[in-house]
Amino acid sequence: MSVFYVGLDVHSKMTEYAVEDDAGTLISQGRVPTTLEGLSLLVTQHGVAPGTRVGLETGTMARYVAGHLRGLGRWWGGDEPVCTGGLR
Repeated sequence: MSVFYVGLDVHSKMTEYAVEDDAGTLISQGRVPTTLEGLSLLVTQHGVAPGTRVGLETGTMARYVAGHLRGLGRWWGGDEPVCTGGLR
């Protein structure tokens, strides 16, 4: 099974994402609506499994997105989000 990492840059209407493999190779990037449906699409389009590591920039929408990801049964990387001041 491949290991993936997901980075999210969350805004009120759209969320930018990048999916990388364990070697750091960019697999996919794009944007989805910052809604339950949009986040579900990201999960299903890329076959993102529970346990996948995610980097989520802190901000006003971070708690909202984390709640949706938990609702999908896909809180990746542990009990709490991996939040940063900015993705590097």
